[in-house]
Amino acid sequence: MHRQKIKNKAQEEIIGFVVIMLVVAVIFVIFLGIYISKNSEESFDSSEISQFLDSAMEFTTECSIYSTGYNYLNVQQLFIECQKGSLCYDGQTACEVLEITLTNLTESAWSFGQNRPEKGYEYEIIYESSTGEEDLNPDFKEPHSFGLVGGEKYKGASPTFSVGSGNVIINLKIYSE
Repeated sequence: MHRQKIKNKAQEEIIGFVVIMLVVAVIFVIFLGIYISKNSEESFDSSEISQFLDSAMEFTTECSIYSTGYNYLNVQQLFIECQKGSLCYDGQTACEVLEITLTNLTESAWSFGQNRPEKGYEYEIIYESSTGEEDLNPDFKEPHSFGLVGGEKYKGASPTFSVGSGNVIINLKIYSE
């Protein structure tokens, strides 16, 4: 009889231990789910967007400038002319052509809309001068943003390249949901 009580007590302790382990495992799974759902709403760098921006920098625009011998500029060269406040041969500013070109390229690469996976996009262009802001185009002393912003989650990329005496940072966010 004494052995039976010890055996039952041991079984009860094992069952109690298993119940405690199950409760701890359930709590762990709940915290893991909360952690994953919070991280899914944040942004992340996308190689797809980074490669798109690398390719876009080489795209030839419709802007030619007299000082370049009437050669059409690529997007990266257009950033330089925009920073200088240059006018294209057709009378548009380099900044206007830059915004139109980036908008057309982006909207050609992705389909945006309520019934599409991608809801919108946003460009933010930041000029950083290494000699001070006095050499920047007044339009770009503050970050310049444009696009079809929509959605909560996004993927993005932020390449940087040199322009004259500073850098240009291009933040592109593609929104979903």
